[in-house]
Amino acid sequence: MNYDLIPMPSRTGHENGTPYSNALAIRKDSKDPQKAAQVAQYMARPLCQKEFARVIGSAPADIEENNDYYQENTHMEHLQSRSQMLNHSHTLINRHNFKRT
Repeated sequence: MNYDLIPMPSRTGHENGTPYSNALAIRKDSKDPQKAAQVAQYMARPLCQKEFARVIGSAPADIEENNDYYQENTHMEHLQSRSQMLNHSHTLINRHNFKRT
């Protein structure tokens, strides 16, 4: 299968400040590649990237912003530890996987 990689917002992944870029993989639909390209374009918009990053628990990456986010959105507070865990796992995944096809 072929995948389009959509870069997510850059963020700091480590204590030492090393930046990295997260990526979202979207499967190319062999029956309708034009539709897949439209989805990829839509998801690449900054607003979509920001909202998607929040949904998967990876934004905001800054520790203070992250804490503020969960204080303001108490209904999401139970996801705070999951968010920190996902940030770490995404760092590992992005280092080892995904090549553009």
